[in-house]
Order: sequence, then C-alpha cells, then structure tokens
Amino acid sequence: MKQINEKENREVLGRIRLLEHQMTDLSKVTVEIKNTLDKLANERKTDSTSDRNEVRGIPYISDANPWALEASRTINETRKMRNFINSSRVNTYKTTLKALKTKGDWASAEEVGKLTQRKRNTESTYLNRLYRAGLIEQKTAGNKALYKLCDAQTITRLFGEI
Repeated sequence: MKQINEKENREVLGRIRLLEHQMTDLSKVTVEIKNTLDKLANERKTDSTSDRNEVRGIPYISDANPWALEASRTINETRKMRNFINSSRVNTYKTTLKALKTKGDWASAEEVGKLTQRKRNTESTYLNRLYRAGLIEQKTAGNKALYKLCDAQTITRLFGEI
C-alpha cells in the first residue's frame, strides 16, 4: 500500500471536514424547504370537490350556470374561428377545401395530398386544423382519418367561392 505523508493526510481530513459542514448546511436547508412546503400545504388546504384546476389557479365553481358556460364556449369558438379566418394562411386552407370539394365523399389526407400536390403529413395537419375549426367532418376507418366538408354554404360564406 501507498503510504500517505502527514501533509496529504491533513489535506484529506480538511476536505472531509469541509464536506461534513456542507452536508450539515444542506440538511438544514432541506429541513427549511420541507417546513415551508408543509406550511404552504396547510394554508392551501381545499375541500375534496376541488380539481386540478385549483392548482393552476382557476377557482373551482360548483354552482356554475350551465347556460352561461355554454355561452362562453360559443364565444370562445367564435373567437377561434375569427382568428382562423383572419390568419395569413387562408389560401392554403382554400386549396385543401377545394380538393375536398372535388373529391365529394370522404377522403384521406393521402388522397387530398395527391389532389393538392402536397405531402400527406402537410395535408393531415391542415385537415386536422380545419376539423378543429368545425369546417369539416372527421371519421376514422382503421388507422386512417377520413374527412369531408360539413356545410358548403358556411364555407362559401366564410371563404368566398371555392
């Protein structure tokens, strides 16, 4: 075995003492953090009817008026539609809608992509956005999602003649 001289021994002991001090400081901080978290948990105790939204800062509403909730949903959907229509990519969606219109019946993203001469994943993204905006219908057949126009009059009113 290698013998350690007195100087090296003192250096190692000094490092060990320093590590011991750091560990005690760290354990003190850990205890302080635990106590703070416990205090916060006691202050934020809620009843059993609250949900995850309470953590996000959204208050739990037990007596919400269902008509008011439905009205707020409609307003939010209208805002989404307005933002969708005012986006700079309307012409891109018009091309996709034209392809769906020429197809007539249910069409997959691959079939629409062949008509628009775009890749399948691009068309899939556009079709999914149109579906979320409520402009087209979606159904699944196996692993494929199929799409078709919902209401041609609404689309004509929003985008003009396609």
